[in-house]
Amino acid sequence: QRGGTGPEGPLADEARFALGKLQLNRFREDFEIARVAFAKVAASGGSHAEEAKYLVARALGRKGDVVGAIEAFDAYLKAYPKGAFAEDAHFFKAFMRYEFGRYRDAAVGFGRIRSGKWAKSARWYYGWCLYLAGMHARALPIFDDLAAKNAGTRVGRRATYWGARALEETDPDAAQARLAKLVEEAPLTWYALLARRSHPEAYPNVSGLMPADEDAPASPSKGFADATAEIRALSAAGLHDFARRALRHLSPRLRAADRWDLEIA
Repeated sequence: QRGGTGPEGPLADEARFALGKLQLNRFREDFEIARVAFAKVAASGGSHAEEAKYLVARALGRKGDVVGAIEAFDAYLKAYPKGAFAEDAHFFKAFMRYEFGRYRDAAVGFGRIRSGKWAKSARWYYGWCLYLAGMHARALPIFDDLAAKNAGTRVGRRATYWGARALEETDPDAAQARLAKLVEEAPLTWYALLARRSHPEAYPNVSGLMPADEDAPASPSKGFADATAEIRALSAAGLHDFARRALRHLSPRLRAADRWDLEIA
């Protein structure tokens, strides 16, 4: 089917649709193949036409064509304003802007999503994009609302932490009080550790996880040094999936050597 020489009709549509989905979700090797396949299926007007039109936008997004993906989401929404994938299109249209640093535009998109299956995620990204865009005063009530509605959960702790960060410039004492409460209530959770790392002077040590400078172990062994340098290099290069994979392999060795400080870092 790639060369366009195969038979036409419903069977060809099924084959193209299946090929596009394989490239989009499984092979992930050539998103242009997926886009072309979905575009042909969408143009055919068959039973998969609506989904294929939506998946054209997803393929463009995976390919890294932000402008093309947003235009394709708009085209889908114009053709199917109340379609089966309309909620997804509105969310991922905003998410594309978020991923590529257009935080103000992304916040507008997320702020318009008030109901449906993406409402909770959109609420978080609305506040987060406002924060990233430097609009901390507008982000703060969003974080506060999320923290109150999700108390005792990771979502609540995340909102509490970033709410405190949003307060730091205008009311540092209130921000510090929020972080202190977070550390006190859940000292070994991720956001409490972030608070400790950003303000080590404000909190007592916990079980040697964050050693004081005078108690810090000597430089890591050559093996750890090489591995941690690799992880940092991968992350700095934007290869976050590879960095996480390398960290997963290194973590058991760090824990066995009681090097929790390195794992946290």
